[in-house]
Amino acid sequence: MVTLFRRIREKLIASGSVTKYLLYAAGEILLVVIGILIALQVNNWNEERKNEATIRMIFSEIQQDLLNDIREFDSGIDWYVDQDTLASRMIRGEFSKQNFLNTKNRNMFQAGLNNYVLVQSDRSYELLTEYKDILPANYREVMIQLNSLYEEDQSFLNTIQGQLVDVSTEYLEYTSKEFEWSVDLAEDNITEDVAEYFANSTYHKQRLALWRNRLRNLLTIAYRIKEKSVINYLIIRNVTGDQTRLPELIQEYGISDEPLEANYDGKFYYKNEDGDRIPFALEQEYGLLFWKNLGERSFYFENILLSEVEKDSLIFVGAQDNTLKIIRDSTGQKIRMQLYYRQEETNEYIFSPKE
Repeated sequence: MVTLFRRIREKLIASGSVTKYLLYAAGEILLVVIGILIALQVNNWNEERKNEATIRMIFSEIQQDLLNDIREFDSGIDWYVDQDTLASRMIRGEFSKQNFLNTKNRNMFQAGLNNYVLVQSDRSYELLTEYKDILPANYREVMIQLNSLYEEDQSFLNTIQGQLVDVSTEYLEYTSKEFEWSVDLAEDNITEDVAEYFANSTYHKQRLALWRNRLRNLLTIAYRIKEKSVINYLIIRNVTGDQTRLPELIQEYGISDEPLEANYDGKFYYKNEDGDRIPFALEQEYGLLFWKNLGERSFYFENILLSEVEKDSLIFVGAQDNTLKIIRDSTGQKIRMQLYYRQEETNEYIFSPKE
């Protein structure tokens, strides 16, 4: 090819035709430019493919982090619930001095003085942020969802968790300074004085009430993060076209790959005690069904994941004691919804189609 172009150029020079030579030179330059542009485009395509493969790998790692977080938060929530129950019983004075002296009840001394610290696995998310400027358009909404989980929610978690730690640390320091038996307690030596204080001290019950308040705040955000971890796992699965078997951990929340048996999308409302209409909607996104709050933005109540038990029967993934039943007319149109708590009808939460 190079030899051919050289012969053509030599003939044009020999002919003495400047115009023809200039046209040839322009054509040769144009071919070179086109070749360069094609090479650049091919290189861009290769880079995009490499970036796409890297980003998909990172998303896969984020999914594993999310599964780890779900397990970790499940354990933390179990601990919080147990400690909340224990603290409540202690505040009500249900335990005697003898209960505290019983060596089988050592866990009773954790309430008010101990904590379970939750930490999200965000290493892979931090890696993804390094690619945010070249993230393909179809992944940008996922990035927004992950940012909400790992930036906003993590900030709330750290703040509320810090408040709980401060309360227990302050109380632990107080007992260490004020009571000689604190040394016995630290050595797991439960004396009469220790048992007497924990069973009958009014101040201890006051401190427990404050600690329980902080614990319940933490429990609320822990539930939220766990559910959003499930949601983000499923969103990534949907956007990346992941066809692998759904993990059993996700299936435990009533989630499956089967399509919904009915259409539930629509806007509804219910009337609160003041007679005000509170609007919300059922809406499908990413192949998932959400309960969406349409009123004022609420940190704890905005988008809630629902799962279909059977046609026209839905459960809240994060609170499976709550069931929604869809009521339809003879034509199959949605009329209203009925909320049940532990299979008991809750009349104040009857929903009707918004007019």
